[in-house]
Amino acid sequence: MEIAVRDWRREDLAPVGKEWLAFCLQAVRPDMKIKQSPEKALLAWLTGRFRDSATFGLIAECDGEFAGFILGRVDTLECIPPIVQSRKVGLIDALYVREQFRRSSVAANLIEKSLALAARRNAVVVETTYEAASQAAVQTWNRAGFTPWMIHAYRMLYNS
Repeated sequence: MEIAVRDWRREDLAPVGKEWLAFCLQAVRPDMKIKQSPEKALLAWLTGRFRDSATFGLIAECDGEFAGFILGRVDTLECIPPIVQSRKVGLIDALYVREQFRRSSVAANLIEKSLALAARRNAVVVETTYEAASQAAVQTWNRAGFTPWMIHAYRMLYNS
């Protein structure tokens, strides 16, 4: 199987939105309520990100078929509290690989290309968020050299 990674194009927004929405709908917690017309909201957000020069999107294709994507951005990060100097940081917002292409280096290729892109844009570090309960996600990011630094945790206060 040949994996090709390319920059995203406007015509990629709909398939990216479709796949990402399907994932999000199954990963939502009980305290998270889905908006009316989530497809429309996600497509509008993706369109805005597509136009934003700080954002990058990469599409993976296997033998010409859409296999997955990675979305992120490189921006100057202002720290809170403001005791750390501003710096260029890469932020990976989403990594998704379609089920039939998992365990075939698609994710690794997308991550590798996004790290190189962030370095070309002078990022000094790249950060991401992934599902801690997903062993596959933990392994994917660990293999790519990512290690936990601060843990983003939550506690449910009520049952929905």
